Amino acid sequence: FGRILFDEHGEACFAVPRQYVEHQVRYKKSMTSYPELNIALLDTSISMTEPANEQGVGNTSIIPWGDNSRYHYGVLSYYGVEKALHRMGVGTRTRYNLITFSSQTEATGEKSHEDRGQIKRRILQPTFGRSTSIDIDVLSKQAREPGSILMTISDGEIQNWDEVKDRFRSLIADKFYVHFQIGGATTVTEDIERWGGTVVTINNAAELPKRAIDITKRFYQSYAAGEVVR
Repeated sequence: FGRILFDEHGEACFAVPRQYVEHQVRYKKSMTSYPELNIALLDTSISMTEPANEQGVGNTSIIPWGDNSRYHYGVLSYYGVEKALHRMGVGTRTRYNLITFSSQTEATGEKSHEDRGQIKRRILQPTFGRSTSIDIDVLSKQAREPGSILMTISDGEIQNWDEVKDRFRSLIADKFYVHFQIGGATTVTEDIERWGGTVVTINNAAELPKRAIDITKRFYQSYAAGEVVR
């Protein structure tokens, strides 16, 4: 695995501005070699509409699923990572793919920076399913590029995990992979950790964007400096 390293005790600043200014950042190595595909696998089961913490789901007048729901912070995580890539000067040169899973697994397909409209529509118009399963055929087709970044976000068990876990393990073996688990450990997280993958446990989903941004920034900086070895 290309293990993503981070300091659990580090506090990163978190902000998702309305606008950004893209600029090149100097590193020990030029940012000419880096993972060119970022894949997000996002849980859209109905449980993701539950509160992120004890403060309830928040305002639903503008955001139907609530601005303090688990799903809302999943959305902020995606956009926060995208903006972090822009700040590092690689945002416009990176391809993106959003895959959602619940009762169905659906993918936007790879999109360039200029062609991200379908991703925006998918993430802002979710269909929340009553079950949580992964169609491994869809995932295998959409995440077949070695050396790409794959980030998964979920808040519970994956119901067909026993059926898909062997192929899932093979799929993430050549990726820079991290799994964000909202809530306690599951069979899925135990297996991923046993395989040597990175699992980040989030008890309060409101902390998810900050953790996702911090890990992404640290990873790309380490990769550019030659500290990340596949």
